[in-house]
Parts: sequence; C-alpha cells; structure tokens
Amino acid sequence: MSSAKKLADCSLDRRAPLCWMKQMVPMPDSVRLATDIYFPALDGERLPGAFPVILSRTPYNRKGFLENALFFARHGFVVVSQDVRGRFESEGICQPYQNEAADGFACISWIKQQKWCNGRIGTMGSSYCAALQTAAACLNPPGLSTMIVTVGPHSSYHSSMRHNGTLEQRFLVFAFSMAASSKEAAADPKLAAIFNQAKEHVWDYLRSGPIRKGSTPLSLLPHYEQFAIDISTHSRYDEFWQQPGFGLRPYLDQLPNIPTLYVGGWYDTYTRATFENLLEHGCRQTAPVHAIVGPWIHGGVGGQYAGDADFGPEAGKNMQEISRQWFCQWLKDEDHGLNVRRKIDYFLMGRARGGSATPIYRGGTWHSCSSWPPPGCRQTTFFLHPEGRLSSTRPDDSDGKSSFLFDPANPVPTIGG
Repeated sequence: MSSAKKLADCSLDRRAPLCWMKQMVPMPDSVRLATDIYFPALDGERLPGAFPVILSRTPYNRKGFLENALFFARHGFVVVSQDVRGRFESEGICQPYQNEAADGFACISWIKQQKWCNGRIGTMGSSYCAALQTAAACLNPPGLSTMIVTVGPHSSYHSSMRHNGTLEQRFLVFAFSMAASSKEAAADPKLAAIFNQAKEHVWDYLRSGPIRKGSTPLSLLPHYEQFAIDISTHSRYDEFWQQPGFGLRPYLDQLPNIPTLYVGGWYDTYTRATFENLLEHGCRQTAPVHAIVGPWIHGGVGGQYAGDADFGPEAGKNMQEISRQWFCQWLKDEDHGLNVRRKIDYFLMGRARGGSATPIYRGGTWHSCSSWPPPGCRQTTFFLHPEGRLSSTRPDDSDGKSSFLFDPANPVPTIGG
C-alpha cells in the first residue's frame, strides 16, 4: 500500500505527532536560510515516499506558521516554512522586498530536488508573505504548481506603499517595526530598548520631515534606514519599484500558467491590488484564476467583524479548509469543483441597522460570478451634499459648500492595515 493511501485511510488522530526537522538551506551566494520541514506521519513515524509540498516564506518568524504546518501535514503534504534572508535565524542582511525573487526561486528549486518532494509545489501567505510568492513566481521556478495569494501587492508604487505615487507613511512605521523585531535587536538588549521606544514615538520622527541618513535610530541598522529612505525618495515608477518583490505588474507576461487564488478584503489596503492581480493575471493565462473577497480588514481575513461593523457569521470563511481544498485539487488531483477558469466569490455588504450601538450590524450575502464587474452591475456617481450626505443627485448652487481641514500631522485613522 502506498504512503498516500495509508495516510488517507487512517484517522487524523493517528497522523500526529508530526515529524519535523530544521535545515539551513543555502542560497546561490552561500547565505543560509532557516527552514522548518514538517512531514506526514502515521502513529508518530514519518511516512516514506514523496509528497506534494506547501511552502510559506516569511519575515515574521517561520514558527508562526506552526498551526498551518501541522494541519496540512496531517492532510498528506510536506510543509516548508522559511525565515527570509536576515530575519530571525536566517543568515544575511534583510533588505525588505528586494532579494525575495531570487531567494524564493532558489528555495523552490531546492525543494524540487529533495527526495520527499513529488515535484508539485504550492505556496501560500498573506501581505509581505503574499509578495514573497508573486516575487518568486515572476522568475517561473521549476515545480511551482499553484499559489494562494492573500492580500498581496500588484504594484507597490501605484497602490500600497505609495498610492499613485504618493507615499503612504505607514510603511515608514513598518521600517521601525522591522528594526524593533530584527535579529540584531534580539541579540542586543540595548538596541532592542532603543527600537521599542522609537517604535512608540515614530510619528515624532516623521513630523520632523523626511527621514535622512543619521536622523533617526534607524541609522543603527542601515539596511532598514535605507529602505525607509528609498521608498521616500523614489518618487517615480523607476527600477526600484519594478523589482519583483514590489509586485508582479512588470512581469505579468512571464508568470507561470498555474492555478492561482487571490484573497482580499473590502476594508483591506490591498483591495485594488487584489482585483488588479485577478484581472491582469487572469486574462493572460488559461489555468484557473479565482478570487475570494469578503468584508475584511488587513489581518482579519475570514472573520465577520471590521472595526465597529458586524457582518454576521455568514461573512466568515474557514480559510484553512478552503486552502486545503485548493491544494488538494491542484497538488493531489482531487475534485473539489474548482476546475473552472474564472470564479469570483464576493460578499455584498448590507445596510447598517440597529441604531448607534456598536458593533453596528450590517449583514450581507455571498455571491459568485465569472467576470468582474459582475453582470448587471452599473457604475453610479455620488455627489457630496451638506451635513456629510452623499447622493446620486447633483447638488444645487444654493446648497453652499462644505469644508474640512486636512492635516498630515493628524491623519485620519484606519483599521485597514
């Protein structure tokens, strides 16, 4: 009996504990990346043979993927979780988003050469970890068979780090956060204290003007300082922004023709990018390209709440189970009804009701379509009216005008990420 058959015929309880090993995987420049590998097991013994592989690469500590790793290994996948260059236990220097295509390509190529890999590799991850997937895909690595890209970029210059060129200052906050969680800070308590304090007062630094060399504690870790300076000073869509780690927009014509699932949220900062990826990637290939978009914020995919809004339990999605079915379809040839070229599941949000109490119940319903915008959808223009109202009716001159003060030092708060 094959290993896969033995695993399929036994209970999930008998598939635990999972066998695990840590390995330092070499990159072409000899820098080694810390990598955890989880194997399917039966009654505590690792099963022999080759299996499909699920890869997650992250700057946020590979050990945070443990729950998913155990889940997918119990369902017959080898799972690989890796710290990116310069983060946590990986060697080298972290230059956010800038080495990820080559390192991702090298990692996937290494996996394909291992005896425990059957040659079929899927990737998953959200936000930065979504960018890691598409960066590697831009180089079309051998063995890459499918992706689940959750809240990831299309072009960081046009939407996310900058918005049509205008800098989103939250990514300067991100630079401080990365420095505070760096392996350098972890190894030096004094450095950690400096960055933890700096992270709490980051807006004080930003109010002083653009970040310059030596002007903030980021100078203690020059690679993070340089990232903050680069995203601030590259004001045009130049070669810096066209690196694969900042989005797949320049590489659409060389992506592998593989099934891809894009996941996004209406309140996420990557909503625009999710649909740009769906439409621009999808129109260039014959393999299925699907999307799921719910009423979710960044970091809240699959839930029913977005800030003070409650969309009801029907808004929730079990993304782990959805991912399992996706990978079983495309890495194991199981039939889960996903072999259609285009499928978009989207949540149509309801109207607020129930007064001013929070959470504000809105509800809503899920719908599916095979093209975007959905059939029958029409574009409507809304106009500003007095007292903060919106209407599809153009206002009269007699309605006067409304004004508000825009102060970058006191920005509008967001829960979107």
